[in-house]
Amino acid sequence: MKQVAKRVINLHQQPTTPMQSLPNVTLESVLLQVMQLLQQTQQQALSANESKQSGEIEQAESQTMDVKEAAVFMRVSEWTIRDMVRTKEIPHFRVRSRIFFKRRELDKWKISQQQQEVRT
Repeated sequence: MKQVAKRVINLHQQPTTPMQSLPNVTLESVLLQVMQLLQQTQQQALSANESKQSGEIEQAESQTMDVKEAAVFMRVSEWTIRDMVRTKEIPHFRVRSRIFFKRRELDKWKISQQQQEVRT
């Protein structure tokens, strides 16, 4: 930011021809506009970074399912899912007493189950 201000000051101090000079333009007004543009650019960069992080969080959340979501995904009842967890038939993980599933793991598990059905 200091470099930009120095460049503006240097440009302002250089001799100009009558065509290049602008009436009623002060160094302070130019610096103020430059600072405002820098602040806007910084805010846009921060906003873009926040939206990227928010998208990553949403993607991670969409890849993790609870029992209800897993039941819908697998097209079975919640009790069937809970029973499969109890007998350790289906890949899952726990956070304290809550049961969660990773969508990718359930996809792999479904494919392996389908392949076993074909073999038998």
